[in-house]
Amino acid sequence: MFPLRSLALIVSLSCLSFNCEESPVVSTSLGLVLGKQVSFQSHCADAYLGIPFAEPPVGKLRFRRPVTKKPWEGQLRTQEFSKPCFQRRGNVPAVPWQANEAESSEDCLYLNVWTPRNRSSNVPLPVMLWIHGGSYKIGSADLHMYDGTVLASYGQVVVVSTNYRLGAFGFMNANITDVPGNMGLWDQYFALRWVHDNAAAFGGDPSRVTVFGESVGGASAGMLAFSPLCKGLIRRIIMQSGTPRWPLPLENDGGGAAGLRLALDLSRRVGCSSREHNYFIPESVTCLLDVPPEEIAEAELQLFADHMFTFLTSFGDDLVPVRPHETIREARGLPVDVMLGTNVREGAILFFFGSGPNGVASDWTSTAAGIDVSFGRKYLAQVFAAFPKEAIDQITEHYLGSMTERSAPEDVFAALVSAGGNFLFNCPALFFADSFSGKHGALLAYKFDHRALSAPWPQEFESTHSDEIQFVFGVPLRQPEMYSREDVLISEEMMLAWASFAHTG
Repeated sequence: MFPLRSLALIVSLSCLSFNCEESPVVSTSLGLVLGKQVSFQSHCADAYLGIPFAEPPVGKLRFRRPVTKKPWEGQLRTQEFSKPCFQRRGNVPAVPWQANEAESSEDCLYLNVWTPRNRSSNVPLPVMLWIHGGSYKIGSADLHMYDGTVLASYGQVVVVSTNYRLGAFGFMNANITDVPGNMGLWDQYFALRWVHDNAAAFGGDPSRVTVFGESVGGASAGMLAFSPLCKGLIRRIIMQSGTPRWPLPLENDGGGAAGLRLALDLSRRVGCSSREHNYFIPESVTCLLDVPPEEIAEAELQLFADHMFTFLTSFGDDLVPVRPHETIREARGLPVDVMLGTNVREGAILFFFGSGPNGVASDWTSTAAGIDVSFGRKYLAQVFAAFPKEAIDQITEHYLGSMTERSAPEDVFAALVSAGGNFLFNCPALFFADSFSGKHGALLAYKFDHRALSAPWPQEFESTHSDEIQFVFGVPLRQPEMYSREDVLISEEMMLAWASFAHTG
């Protein structure tokens, strides 16, 4: 791997000689973009925010696969983030990966680029494309947590983050050309193609692209890496708490009967389909194109009440022709290096969603006091609701069988955290690693167990889902007043480790 301390030395010695007030201009495949200089402490980077990579998916393009953006004349000012893709969080409480839904829009297919000013040579840099998480229904590339300034500077990499359509707009599958499913995944693919075509213009190396993401962003990175359409576009992937082996509980049957049923249900809720038809008629599609996005999002929330996920990825198209884990298992994948890992108490995050008999844990003190075996049995039944009763009984016995009603709440809580974390994150990561190992490329794994000084969760959550992101993007260096010295040091090490992987694997 690329020497970590060498990267740090480059940053510390070379930034001071640059002027951070110039406005950089880059010629892309679609036209000129005017960026801006950004800085923190003594470090400088060029930022190009809100670059369009596809036509706005509005009007007749709603629910369709993305269409390549038409070239523009003159310089396009790319100095402000675009709006988040349209979303409504529903039962999701305030979490770090939540975008401002009031500002969200269907016109959202934009990406952001950060390049270091402190280049040590003219050798093209690795490119790191970030795909955000959020259960495929919330999130945005413009979140403060995903700012690529520090990572680009410290890691000597080009950082790119992209939006993609969410919820029904991005993943509803009616088994027809007008609503084909996987629209959000195709958005990611278009962003990846843009990166390949334009990396060199930003000082990047198109042959060294690392796609990295967290949660469903990590799962997306894996799906793209093993897609036949992405041959030659990806060299490495980093999957943080999410892989293509993820047992998403509402998988749309490859765009089959389950996906169609859900799409029809939503269409009926907004008055575009009747129960006379068990398939989409042209009039239904035309109607859906005219429904305000707020009504579609509200119908989606009603359809998936009390679920962490709504519409999800499917398989059977050119991008994901078969289930991703089958591609990996049968060694049909592309030669890529993989880094993957999870956090020590991933499952604790479920207590902040609707998963559990008490729903969202807004009052943690009272929730924690009431965690006993009876609570645990109800909790597991809800988390594993898609499983047969016999399987739920076996899971319950495995995690709670040795406990009684007198068991300490913290012991029951620990068991429930393990159950949820193993189901959604840890076991899928192990299954992926087992299928991948020795067949495709290098495999690195990590376990993250550090709790930040400013962690928003109860102390019992320790390091839970998403907690590593702030360290990967150097947030403690941008906001040192909110973090400890140890937080800053860990962030520096993680940025350099992630960048080192992007450099050499």
